[in-house]
Amino acid sequence: MDFFPDLKVRQKIMVARRGEKEWFFSTIQDIRDGELFIEQPRQRERVLVFHPGEEVEVRITGENASYVFFTRVLGRTRDQIPLYRLAPPETIQRVQQRRFVRFPVS
Repeated sequence: MDFFPDLKVRQKIMVARRGEKEWFFSTIQDIRDGELFIEQPRQRERVLVFHPGEEVEVRITGENASYVFFTRVLGRTRDQIPLYRLAPPETIQRVQQRRFVRFPVS
């Protein structure tokens, strides 16, 4: 994957509408032609519904860090389950997880 090497199929992600603070959980189901295919985001019984062209914020926790990026919903498709197609992000921001940054001491 060119734009995000740590991305894997079946990886758990968090998704929110751009500008909103309420996060929903989803899973990456496929990565094709630079597009992400994710299952419908959920928060307990609630489902987050997107429309084509809507901007979303995605948070991914990788092996060594967390990343956040904004992307656009390209549409909806149906494999065995309903999936959303997300465009590749233009920029990805690494998020500091620790409250304090560690510095090497000599």
